[in-house]
This record gives sequence, C-alpha cells and structure tokens, in this order.
Amino acid sequence: MAFSFLPRAVLVMTCLAWLTQTAWAAGPVREDIDGVPHVKNGSTPTEGVQALRMTELWRVGGEDDEEILFGLTPKVCTDDKGQVYVLDSQLSQVLVFSPDGKLSRTLFREGDGPGEIHQPWDMFVLGDGRVGALQEFPGTTVFVDDQGKPAGRIRAGNPGGELFSLIGCRAQGAHTLLSGLT
Repeated sequence: MAFSFLPRAVLVMTCLAWLTQTAWAAGPVREDIDGVPHVKNGSTPTEGVQALRMTELWRVGGEDDEEILFGLTPKVCTDDKGQVYVLDSQLSQVLVFSPDGKLSRTLFREGDGPGEIHQPWDMFVLGDGRVGALQEFPGTTVFVDDQGKPAGRIRAGNPGGELFSLIGCRAQGAHTLLSGLT
C-alpha cells in the first residue's frame, strides 16, 4: 500500500498552523538567546485593548494651598508605602507626600554640604528608604535617609578629572543604574 506525499504534507502543515495559532493565543513566547531571556509578544495585546479611567485621589499646590509651591518638577515617584516623592529641581528639594496627599517632609536643599544638591534633574527611592538625587554637572548623586539626614554621595567620573555629566538613573530595590556622558 503506497501513501502519497501530498496528504502527509497537508496534515503536517495543518498541525503546524494549529500549534502556531495556539501559541499566539497563549500569550508571549519566552526563550533564552545566548543566555539572555527574551519575550516575543504577538501583534495584539494578550488581554485585549483596555480603556483606563483615571480618578483624582488628591490635589496639592492649588489656590487653596498657598504654603506649597512648585518650581520645575521633572520627576515623581513612589515607594512601597505609597508615599509620593516630587522632585523640584528649581528649588533643589524633594517634597514627600503621604498616601492621602498631606505633605510629610522635605528632603535635600540647595548647597554643597552633606545632603545638599544643585539643580537635581532625576531621583530614585531605594528599598531601604534612602533617596538619591542626581546632580547633572558635576555628575554627583547625593543620598539622604528617609528622614532627610545625609547618607553619602557618589561622584561620577574617573580619577583623571575628565568632565562627567549624569543624565539619568533607574533604581530597583538596592540596585541603581546611572547613565552619563564624558
């Protein structure tokens, strides 16, 4: 009994098409390439398109709140307690608000001493509660603890004295990534 090649090819192609469709429907494909994890997403969102509606939780700095002033605010972030940190690079400070919108404290101030900074452009909150503020030039990261007490500084660059400018940062847990230019 002889089998034709054509029916087997159709069967194989049908199985491949079914497996491919099942894989796409199941979500992103995860694979390691040269030891690095890669995620390949399909052309449509796994959970479909969702419309998100934002709800105002609280407001600060309006006409009714004359005590709080904002200059230039390039960064806002939160910590695991729900506190909101607002970086004001014009006033060289970080305002810390409780989850209900009340101002709880101010971190940093303008200057060259411990816990002081000039026109910070970026900031991050570490898992241990320390807050780091990035001074673009000369590239310096200044740290304070969660109460605003000085907690050190890192001067970027090399010992040869080349100019170094910090342009951005990211932090997660105890890890920090700084980027800059020479």
